[in-house]
Amino acid sequence: MPTTYRQAVDDIFTLFAAKWNAETTAIVGYIPVVQYQNIEAPGKIPTDKYWCRVSQKGIDEQQSSLSNSVIAPGNRNYSPIGLVFVQLFAPRSAHNAMLTLRALAEVARSAYRGKRSPNDVVFNRTRIVELDPDETFFSINVISEYEYDENG
Repeated sequence: MPTTYRQAVDDIFTLFAAKWNAETTAIVGYIPVVQYQNIEAPGKIPTDKYWCRVSQKGIDEQQSSLSNSVIAPGNRNYSPIGLVFVQLFAPRSAHNAMLTLRALAEVARSAYRGKRSPNDVVFNRTRIVELDPDETFFSINVISEYEYDENG
């Protein structure tokens, strides 16, 4: 089913929020703060808490038909593709911070791995990538590719 860019972005963030809000309290005792792309953060992130940042980036868009005469004569179908990034952060001062961060990464990965959203955004090649720590935080990225169909 064709969707729009706005619907696709909404699905990307909604899938994450549902999984994150349902499962993270059991891991860290609270729902870690989430900063969403282009939404102003509600204040400074404390350095003693787990938190994450979620964003998406369009990568490419291929025309997938010459015309879609059934739905809208003269319109063409396109297949936009992109990447979802979930950047997870754990305070270096926390006990078992990296083990806990890995558990949070599994939650983030499961939000997208093998999923198809209500508006047919398809996610694949979802993976966890551990990064070098900085002075304050350990960090892990979860990356997922997405694709959907759009009429234009």
